[in-house]
Amino acid sequence: MSDIKSYQKDDKNNLNFDNLNKKNKKFKMPPTIFIILGILIFVIFLTWIFQGQKVPGTTDTVQVFGLLGIGEAIISGFKDASGIIIYLFILGWFLETVLKTKSLETGIKSLMHGLKGKEIVLVPLMFLIFSLGGTTFGMQEETLPLFIIIIPIFILAGFDTMTGLMVVLLGTTTGIASSVVNPFSIGTSVNAINSVIGHYSSNPFLINDLTIGTGIVYRIWSFIVLTTVGISFTTFYATRVRKNPEKSFTYETYKEDIIWAKETLEIEQDEEESVKKRQNIALFIFIGTFIFMFLMLIPWTTFISGMSFKTSPWNSWLLNNFALPGEWDFPQLILLFSFSTIVISMIFKYSPTKILDTFWVGAKDMLTVGLLIGIARGIPHVLSVSHLDLFFAGNIAKGLGGASSLSWTYLMFFVFLAFGLLIPSTSGLSSSVMGVFATSAAAIFGTPLLLINNGSTEQLVHVLSATLLVFSLAIGIVNMIIPTQSVVMLSAEKARVPYSQLIKLFGIYIGIVIASILTLIIPITLI
Repeated sequence: MSDIKSYQKDDKNNLNFDNLNKKNKKFKMPPTIFIILGILIFVIFLTWIFQGQKVPGTTDTVQVFGLLGIGEAIISGFKDASGIIIYLFILGWFLETVLKTKSLETGIKSLMHGLKGKEIVLVPLMFLIFSLGGTTFGMQEETLPLFIIIIPIFILAGFDTMTGLMVVLLGTTTGIASSVVNPFSIGTSVNAINSVIGHYSSNPFLINDLTIGTGIVYRIWSFIVLTTVGISFTTFYATRVRKNPEKSFTYETYKEDIIWAKETLEIEQDEEESVKKRQNIALFIFIGTFIFMFLMLIPWTTFISGMSFKTSPWNSWLLNNFALPGEWDFPQLILLFSFSTIVISMIFKYSPTKILDTFWVGAKDMLTVGLLIGIARGIPHVLSVSHLDLFFAGNIAKGLGGASSLSWTYLMFFVFLAFGLLIPSTSGLSSSVMGVFATSAAAIFGTPLLLINNGSTEQLVHVLSATLLVFSLAIGIVNMIIPTQSVVMLSAEKARVPYSQLIKLFGIYIGIVIASILTLIIPITLI
């Protein structure tokens, strides 16, 4: 993470692009926060345009939202998003602590060196590891310091720089696309949906608040399918290049890359020490924390008949008012990651001052993300107060009246792809637009209090689960290749791969992924 301190984050997967723009000005665009602020002001203007328009199915009309009320909208947005913002600060603290111990780095080194003679195994195994990182905590820029280790090893193992880039960049973004519990995609989307149709929203619908575990089975299935596609594609390319280096997309620099790899790896080996016991324990805690989180988010009682998690007199002092397995949300995740971070800090004998300093560094890395989410959440507040959300939702529902869940899900996938090109920030996009589309889905497929039709609560939850899935799929695809996503450009630069070559190969992969997604949507929406 120290390699990227000069880049200020606009989002977890969207670093400030100013430094890179000095080299390539044609990709320059305003920071995501400015884009979100512009959209917020534009939405306020829309309330003036549609003032007095009747909301379909109700007696309400669109009300004007004053421009000077923008401060109140933003504060309300921070209030609604407080849970996920605090969670992101704690997650930043956890990741900073793990990276500071170098446990992840030494673990990857040990794995790679332990597979000498079986180099081809590196490709699917490392792809899977990075995909797991993407699907659980949105891993992407955390990989930047690892390129100096991973790329030379792949080159000297008989592959090329493109193979290493594919394993890391396509691995993480494939995981992000099929986000199972990624807080920057699923977490922010669930939070945005609950704000407009949950029990505590101003326009509640007849469903319980969603959790990160809602629709998790669909996302697990998509993770399995897409990761299998990614592993197969990358392994095929790697095997082809190893047999015939001239097939490499970076063959022009192949000889120079080998020289660079030998020099770089020799330096790394001189500095490398054997994996310490404490680093192994920290790595075990790191992996175990995400596995435990995953298990606590699965709605077990839905799948296992008669299974229940209830408190009893002997444990009520501990579990009362605490969410049970399958009901976990941000408060429980905050507690889990705080506990794991403190344990790792104690293993490395960090002083209280050092623990606090690590928290500030980790939280600082997430500060811009938190600001982005809070400001973005001001948009649905304006929509709700002015009734513009129900106005748009009602008219969308009229236009799509009679639409099937399959056609709705296909439409949302392409809509989110288009929006992702405008706002490549996962959390910013979900916080901005998910509320309106969730309300529209409720008007078409649900049993709302204000927009009543012939839908059902069960069908609405099913459609919302599919909408969550296609959102993460769409934004994940955007993150694979879009040049305004600075991690893409920085990854290509560190892997010594020209962006023009990246587009050629990644474009083929994205085409295969989109075809897989369009096929995958069919059985999921028809369940």
